[in-house]
Amino acid sequence: MRWHLILLFVPALAFAANPVTLETRSQDHAMVVDVIPVGDDVTYSVRVTDLHSGELIASAKVVPNGTVADAYSELRDMRIHIKLRPAYNGLFASVEITKADTVIDSMDARWSLKPSRPPGHLGDPAGVMHVGGDVKAPIVVSKVEPAYSEEARKARISGIVILEVLIDKNGDVREANVLKPLPFGLDQAAIDAIRQW
Repeated sequence: MRWHLILLFVPALAFAANPVTLETRSQDHAMVVDVIPVGDDVTYSVRVTDLHSGELIASAKVVPNGTVADAYSELRDMRIHIKLRPAYNGLFASVEITKADTVIDSMDARWSLKPSRPPGHLGDPAGVMHVGGDVKAPIVVSKVEPAYSEEARKARISGIVILEVLIDKNGDVREANVLKPLPFGLDQAAIDAIRQW
């Protein structure tokens, strides 16, 4: 099984600084994430609800350390795994609900917390240059393939991860953002790989 990494070389996005409530739903459950800025950090308050009964089946308050934040909860015979990963312009969240080691529901969501800045307004004096005219497209000199996680292999997950990448004048990846994610850590593997290009 193989998955692909698609790179888009476009302007970067920025974080939101105000409290935000985000929500995603499956047919049976809803996940609500409150994003609460606290100084330079962010706290995430997550609630997972059964849409048929209205029952709160899991809640967690997490402060990620800049990478991935995991929270586990158990209710009766269900185990709920909540995973949050901040991106430089938003948040990726997933929840997996299992019963007797069988996944009964899962949700993945990615939210941008602020729209893109206009081209050339990334905050550095040189601005952003776009391919065209005298500006040539970057040429890959060194390529690292993304790792295919054992969890994704077992779940037979395949697909395409699309990344938005900002490359500096030296050819180094300055920022990477997931535009189209895949579950089981495949999108993070794509980011980890592209940062080594």
